[in-house]
Amino acid sequence: MPAPDRVAYGERQARLLDALLRGGDPPEGFAVAQAAASGRSLRHKRAGAVARACPALALDLGETFAARFDAYARAADAPASGDPLEDGLVFARSAQCGARLGDDARAELLLARAASRRRGLFVSAARLRRPHPRLLVVVRVPWLGPHHASLALRRSRT
Repeated sequence: MPAPDRVAYGERQARLLDALLRGGDPPEGFAVAQAAASGRSLRHKRAGAVARACPALALDLGETFAARFDAYARAADAPASGDPLEDGLVFARSAQCGARLGDDARAELLLARAASRRRGLFVSAARLRRPHPRLLVVVRVPWLGPHHASLALRRSRT
């Protein structure tokens, strides 16, 4: 294949990929409806993987999860690692998620951040309110993996 044909072919591939992932117009010669359906299917599959990796996050967002994730997926590429847990973490931080998350989702994401850490020490905590006030402390030490402890907090009597 001559070099100009390779360049044109590469450009068409890039436009097709953009149409599938972001919902743009496919290159000439592709059926718009079929490309749109394929793109929706790919984004739906990605959302399902994130919902399985971060069930509390998906449950917390309820019926809005699918629409919010679709908006996020149109704007952001999947992580290079392809890890749905990492994708869920980025989604939770995104403007498209935009929700005040409940305790279960916050705890899940804190544990996911520790698990996804590849090197170095990780220490973080979250104050949780339900079912009782507590402080969730998560530590990841190299070669030992993540560990967590939940410390009960007394209710202040004012």
